[in-house]
Amino acid sequence: MLIVVNYVLTNIVSGVAHLLQVEGARRGYYDAQVWLEAGQLEEIVIIQAIGLIAVCCGAAWGLPKNGLEPTRVVGAKTLTSNDRKMVAPILFVLIPVSAWASYKINSYVATLDTERVIAVSGGMARYSYMSHWLVWAISLLVLYFAASHSDNVGTWPAIALGLGVVAIAASLQWNGGRSIIVVMTLPLILVILPRLHGARFLAIPLGLFVAAVYMVQLTAERSARFQSGSAGFVEWVDWQWGRFSMLGFAQQHADEGGFLFGETILAGITQFLDGVFRLVGLAGFDTEWQSSANVAAESLLRSGTDIYIVPGMSAELFMNFGVVGIICGYFVIGRACGWVDARFANSSTLITQLAWAYIGTLLVFRTIPVDTASAYSYLTFSGAPLLGIALLSYWRNKPDLGDSEYASPKQRQSSRLPALQPASRK
Repeated sequence: MLIVVNYVLTNIVSGVAHLLQVEGARRGYYDAQVWLEAGQLEEIVIIQAIGLIAVCCGAAWGLPKNGLEPTRVVGAKTLTSNDRKMVAPILFVLIPVSAWASYKINSYVATLDTERVIAVSGGMARYSYMSHWLVWAISLLVLYFAASHSDNVGTWPAIALGLGVVAIAASLQWNGGRSIIVVMTLPLILVILPRLHGARFLAIPLGLFVAAVYMVQLTAERSARFQSGSAGFVEWVDWQWGRFSMLGFAQQHADEGGFLFGETILAGITQFLDGVFRLVGLAGFDTEWQSSANVAAESLLRSGTDIYIVPGMSAELFMNFGVVGIICGYFVIGRACGWVDARFANSSTLITQLAWAYIGTLLVFRTIPVDTASAYSYLTFSGAPLLGIALLSYWRNKPDLGDSEYASPKQRQSSRLPALQPASRK
């Protein structure tokens, strides 16, 4: 559901906002209405509709055809005795390391004259990623408390979740970004949500309201034009988060210079591997491949260094392979979300469920509005402790719980785990 909603917001709603003539609203880095002909605009609309169909088909692949039977009910997991024993030693190591990295990156950002940190230099990238590890320390503390203080109303888990979300947002304040708060808090929310019981009817609306207020306030601080009323929101939907117009840029770029045939995708992979190699002291990659941000910077800003314009997944797929890239790319993204969603629902432990929730969140928020390189770094560098802890939890509990995360529904029914029964047809 989230991948479809994000696609609609990023590409469809963004198109409506871009084509509206709102007084005072900026048109972003690429004004499709000015630089494209009417026929080309129509092609963009059709291509975005094709992408929506592709991502829906991918996400719905494998779901039961009979709508009377829900696929599953995700119940509240609990911390096993093995997980409880390993949480304290992990926190003992993780908290000091991540807290030190947070101190280092906050001290560095304090010397910069910017509200939004786009890039860091001088070897500070390692501290920026390691500061994200504090998120997993906070998440483990919340999981431990919520699993130990459960009630029929869900009051204590709701309080723990609220405090955890605030603490995570505070730990990421140095970044100045908005989407990173969603990416790093949503996994914990998804995991704790089944434990809220009756409290969710108050916690969910309150959480959405607080999140909306926070996003609006941050947007207001980032844009002086927000004071003009609706222009600020239109700009946010149009090009700050939306990417409709950038597909027009990709179309024009392909018409003038031809398709790139995977160059930006390979550039994203090599950039990620370059960081890994340099981290372990090996020589990095030296290629002439350009990322989608490099292409946008050279075409729109005539610069090879100002690489802060992110065209988005639709633009990148089209620049490389045209409409075929849109169809195949979005189908794969939707299918990956469906596969991860099933792993999340069938997780054997609470910690592995948190890891699957994080991977799914990255597929939703670190693909469509960004590029092919973003999810790699978030998964490996920022998510390294979580993935390691989840693997450790899976291996330690597998003899007791069975291989439930990868078992079919029939296999799960025959195992010692309770099977999820479909609803009655009545």
